[in-house]
Amino acid sequence: MSVVEATVTWGSVAHRRCREPAGSDAPGPSNEWIGFLSSHHPEEGITNESQPAGDLRAATDAGIEPPRGLSRVSPVEPAPPSPPRFEERVAVFIDGSNWHHGIGRIGVRSSSLDYRSVAEKLVRGRQLREVRYYIGAVGEDLARVRQQQRFLDSLREQGVVVLLGRIQRSRMSREAGEERRLLRQAFEGREHEVPRDLFETLRTYWNSAPPQYREKGVDTRLSVDLVDLAHRDEYDAAYLLSGDADFVPAVEIARRLGKTVIAASPRGGYELTRAVNTLLKLTRDWFDGLYR
Repeated sequence: MSVVEATVTWGSVAHRRCREPAGSDAPGPSNEWIGFLSSHHPEEGITNESQPAGDLRAATDAGIEPPRGLSRVSPVEPAPPSPPRFEERVAVFIDGSNWHHGIGRIGVRSSSLDYRSVAEKLVRGRQLREVRYYIGAVGEDLARVRQQQRFLDSLREQGVVVLLGRIQRSRMSREAGEERRLLRQAFEGREHEVPRDLFETLRTYWNSAPPQYREKGVDTRLSVDLVDLAHRDEYDAAYLLSGDADFVPAVEIARRLGKTVIAASPRGGYELTRAVNTLLKLTRDWFDGLYR
């Protein structure tokens, strides 16, 4: 004859009992067993059909044989506490120039932000491992050098890691040179035909060659770090504060390594939007309360 096993609950403790099918000729509980229960639970009126797990242990320890209708096996213990929630490690990568111009278009000054607060708002309680700010170092204009240095010092005081590239002076673009050539061809020798102040402005413009500056090594360094830190398992999720499509190859590699990459910017191109897990389109209101 088969035995039916069931789980019952006594108070907050689950335990297992075995019950014979209907019609069983199993003997009833012994007087010794009933006396044991009565002494432990005089007010409960407990029967052979449901016993607390502790009674089985105590009776066994006392050498009292429980009725055949109760199992000798260990009781079903409460489920163990859930393991602590996986604490996702997050790194924040800021493309300084792109970020500066992007948020500037919505009326937010990058130099006035509390970058630790910006990062914590993005991370939302997860483990913030590092905030990294990438920018080209100004090198020619002393006033600009001092201004940038003050800003970079404030970032370091906020616990931000500053990583510098360089700014390189480049030749005038072909389009700009062609524009000046055409202006000179159209107006040179005609100073008596146009107002003098306008002619002087035009002549100054076509004779000028304003310096062009480009960041060098900044995007490359950020891309390398995004991939290298992913490969070394230094983060689980990365926030990329940029809308630049130049980071697409690095983002794709980081994701193939099992990392989550979220871009956050007021603007984001089609290619970058497709490459990342998520694009957070930031508005001016998003920055409320994040200023120093």
